[in-house]
Amino acid sequence: MKKTTYIFFIFFLVIFSCKKKPTTWQSSWTAPLAHGELSMNQWVNDSTISSNGSNLSLDFNRTIISVGLQDLISIPDTTINQTVSPALSLTIPPGFNIVNEIEEHTIEIPGVELKKIRVSNGTIDIDVYNPLSTPTSYSVYLPGVSKNGIEYSNSYLLPPGTSSSPSLVSESIDLSGYEIDLKGKDGISYNKLQSKLVVMTDANGSSVSVDPSFEFKVEASINNLLIDYAQGYFGNQVFSDSISYEVPYLNKIVGGLVDFPSTSIELKIDNSMKVGFSSTIDNVSNINYSNSLLNLQSNYISNPIYLAPATGSWNNITPSSSSLFFNSSNSNIESFMENLGHQQNISMSYELNPWGNTNGGWDEIFSTSKINLDLSVQMPLNIGLNNLQLKDTFSFKMDPKINPFELKDAVLNLKTMNAFPFSCRPVISLLDENKNLLYSVVSTDSIISSLYGIIDPTDGIQKKESVVQFYVSEEMVKDLNKVKYVEVDAVFNSIDPQTNLNSSVLIPVDAFISFKLTGNFNLINSY
Repeated sequence: MKKTTYIFFIFFLVIFSCKKKPTTWQSSWTAPLAHGELSMNQWVNDSTISSNGSNLSLDFNRTIISVGLQDLISIPDTTINQTVSPALSLTIPPGFNIVNEIEEHTIEIPGVELKKIRVSNGTIDIDVYNPLSTPTSYSVYLPGVSKNGIEYSNSYLLPPGTSSSPSLVSESIDLSGYEIDLKGKDGISYNKLQSKLVVMTDANGSSVSVDPSFEFKVEASINNLLIDYAQGYFGNQVFSDSISYEVPYLNKIVGGLVDFPSTSIELKIDNSMKVGFSSTIDNVSNINYSNSLLNLQSNYISNPIYLAPATGSWNNITPSSSSLFFNSSNSNIESFMENLGHQQNISMSYELNPWGNTNGGWDEIFSTSKINLDLSVQMPLNIGLNNLQLKDTFSFKMDPKINPFELKDAVLNLKTMNAFPFSCRPVISLLDENKNLLYSVVSTDSIISSLYGIIDPTDGIQKKESVVQFYVSEEMVKDLNKVKYVEVDAVFNSIDPQTNLNSSVLIPVDAFISFKLTGNFNLINSY
């Protein structure tokens, strides 16, 4: 449909680019304008359309909502501050070990108790301060923070400083790929990050005096941390998700009815997290061309569905799942589809660990773990169309270049070979800058359904040839400067040749429509 409307638009651009001159004579010309073919082959076997014997079927499979680890667990930016001061005033000799301490730091994640995480992205910015008037070696360790089995550590040699103005060394480290054990020093805690600081004066330096005002300090700021693995208890979280999406072309429908066959739509919920949860479909609705909203009605709506934790690990996860089948006996699914909603809305809510901490805090979520809502629809394309009206509008602009010919009037000839079991009557409208109607270019002819044609012995396809003509008057030409938009309006029907009534028809696998657009122009040649 879209390509056909573009053809009409191109036609107007080609023939309506002219300007008057005084001396004229009239002549007639015939010229080809465009040709092409439309079929459904591009949608076959792409999880949208499939062949079912000699006819087509809708085979729609999409993941419409997906929730992963980073949607559930967010690690806040955290600053670790380890500061050690001497308890007494004393003199420190060269090469003396001043500090050797481990501290724990709590990462504040309300309701979540993490024992282990793996970082996919993030940095740690380390600032080391030396208050001594002699060069000093600082060794920073992060127990439980490791990459490829090697625990993080780094040493810094700081120049002399003072208690009031300590020297400073800074470094930024990429934490990607690091694993962080958060069980603390006792090995049974959670959300605990450890740091160890070892400070030693330069063996070749001089003795220095210190007192309780001296601070041996390390600050480590963890920023923008993203994780792709987590182990622990993820809390009794309740959250929601929603999606609104447009169905292509349905927003171009402005009238008429569609009759779909009885069908079943499957909504499948998969849980590949090793966490129990419940899921509730709160609402499914669509809005059609007349802004009519229709809610899907079923006992499945607003009632929670419980799923057990997945089993396995990493790439061999076996998810738990639940499938809901909406059909004519348990829902208004047929009316819902026939509402032809171009805007589809789905909202869901989830509760993580609805039974509480039943696994002692050893639940796991992997990088590949998801809570997915998948939509699946399979049905034969046995469709009835009753004055289904599609409308689309395009901007129109006169070509400013002067042409030595002026159009007096014209006839547009659209010759088609139709193998679709639908008829179509197109109308072209010329609109002003406010989209008010100036002229309608109407044809008394229609593109006739293939069901009125014959089977072509060369390919075995039933086809029907049609010629649709549009007359462009001299009056229309004179007002072209007022035309700012071109609107194409097409009405489709599926008429049974035996009864001449609309009925449901199957769409053949090889259905297509080929077209050739020509124009007969009456021109006034000028000089």
